[in-house]
Amino acid sequence: RTSKPSNEVAENNLAGKPVDGGPPDTVPTGQQTSSVPIQKRENPLIELLTSQKYVWSKPEHLGRGVNSQKSEYVWAISDDELTIYFYRNGLKVSRRYDVTKPFGPPNDTGVEHAFDESGTTSADGLDVFASRSLGTKPKKLWAGQRNSTTQRFGPLIRLPPPVNLPGDSVSPVLSADGLTLVFSSKRASSLSADIWLAKRSKRTESFPDPEHLPVF
Repeated sequence: RTSKPSNEVAENNLAGKPVDGGPPDTVPTGQQTSSVPIQKRENPLIELLTSQKYVWSKPEHLGRGVNSQKSEYVWAISDDELTIYFYRNGLKVSRRYDVTKPFGPPNDTGVEHAFDESGTTSADGLDVFASRSLGTKPKKLWAGQRNSTTQRFGPLIRLPPPVNLPGDSVSPVLSADGLTLVFSSKRASSLSADIWLAKRSKRTESFPDPEHLPVF
């Protein structure tokens, strides 16, 4: 996303006016007419995604290096935007050497098509998490590691409890450092699929008992 010209934002804020019709972030001294406190945005991610001070660029079709006549589902993209992992009958990876160039032909990563379309990789591409079911049983989370991005992932291993419990566990999302795992799971303590979060101190460790995120 790109920001709007700073002079436009500054003028609108000084005047206590919304930017592009959005709510004002501040009210000049002496002009506040209500005793209700003005709520300020405090989460920088929410600010980035929702603020009208920023403008999303037009979506770009990634070309035939990534897209095909089949369905593709993105899993992760590197911070430098040079590597993208996506699912098309298995986990694929495409690379480019310049952000102005198209992605090259995809390569297999070793994660087979038996896994679901939703999954996640670490920022360095060395860890992978995915969900799958065995027959008619509930879906569970599976994980794999490799020592280099030039290698293929070996067979993924089903995560032990307390991450996987009776009921589905799906849609994993891994933090960039590989230490935080967020996923959706329907457990005995929830009426529907809820979001759970597990943290570990090292990537060589197993994830401990996940935390049930609060309801808002």
